Amino acid sequence: PVRVIVWPALVQGDQAAAQVTAGIRGFNAMTGADRPDVLIVARGGGSIEDLWPFNEEIVVRAAFESEIPLISAVGHETDTTLIDYVSDARAPTPTGAAEIAVPVRQELLLQTGESGERLKRALARRTRQAADKLAAARLPRPESLLQAKRQRLDFAAASLPRAALALTQKARVRLSRLALSPASLRAEIRTSKQRLRDTAIRARPALMRLMQQRATALGAQGKLLETLSYQATLKRGYALVRDEAGKLVRSAVPAAAAPSLTVTFADGDVTAVPSGSETAPNRKKAKPKGEQGSLF
Repeated sequence: PVRVIVWPALVQGDQAAAQVTAGIRGFNAMTGADRPDVLIVARGGGSIEDLWPFNEEIVVRAAFESEIPLISAVGHETDTTLIDYVSDARAPTPTGAAEIAVPVRQELLLQTGESGERLKRALARRTRQAADKLAAARLPRPESLLQAKRQRLDFAAASLPRAALALTQKARVRLSRLALSPASLRAEIRTSKQRLRDTAIRARPALMRLMQQRATALGAQGKLLETLSYQATLKRGYALVRDEAGKLVRSAVPAAAAPSLTVTFADGDVTAVPSGSETAPNRKKAKPKGEQGSLF
C-alpha cells in the first residue's frame, strides 16, 4: 500500500497560482514521517487560460526549488506549461504520473531478482579470481623445484656423449665420400683432426660452465630446502618433545602424564622427566660439541 496525501488547491483562476505554490512549499516544509517521497502537481485538461496558473513565475520557482522530486501532470499530453520544464519528470496525464511515482510491484520484484543474480555472479567471479591469485602466489614444494633442476642436469649430461658420437659419425661419412687418393685422405684427416680438436677445446669449457651453473642452481635449491626444514627452526632456539614411544608431544597434559620425555635441540637430544615422576632416566649425550642444559 502507498500512503497518499492530498493538498487541496484551486487549479485555475486568480488564486490558483498562490495555492499551488503554497502546496509545493508546504510539502517541502514537512519533516519526519509526514514528509512525502515524491510530489505530483496535476490537473485535467482545459484551455490555455485555464492552464495559465502553471505558467506563473511563483509556481515555476516553487517547483524548481522543491527538494522533493516533483512530477508535473498538467492538462492533456499535448498541453505544455512552464512547470513541465523545471519538474523532475513530466507525465502526460495524472494517471501517468501515478504510474511513474509507483512502479508495478512485479517489475520491482523482477528487477530485484535480476540485481541479486548479477550480484551473485559478480561475487562468484571475484571469489574465483582471488582463489586463482592465491594459488599462483603459493610457494611451490621444494622437492618439485629440485626435481626439475635434476632432470635438466641429467638431460644435459646425457646429451653431450650423443652429440660427440653424432659428430664423429658425420665426419666418418664425409671421409668415406672422398676419393681414396693418399693426398686427399691425408688432407681430410688433417682437417678432421683439427676440427675435432677445435670442437673438444670449445666443448670442455662449455661443459664446465654448464656443470657449474647446474651445480650452483642445485646448491641454491638445497639451501632453500635446508631453510624450510625443521632443523633450521631448532637452531633458532626451539625444541621437539617426544614421549617414550617417539610420538610428538604437543601440549602440557600428555607431557605431564609421560614417564619420560626426549627433548630434541639443534645440537642433540636430552632425556627429561616431568615433575612428579618417580625416576629420572639418564641423559643422552649431545651429538655436536657443546652442552645443552635440561629444560626441567
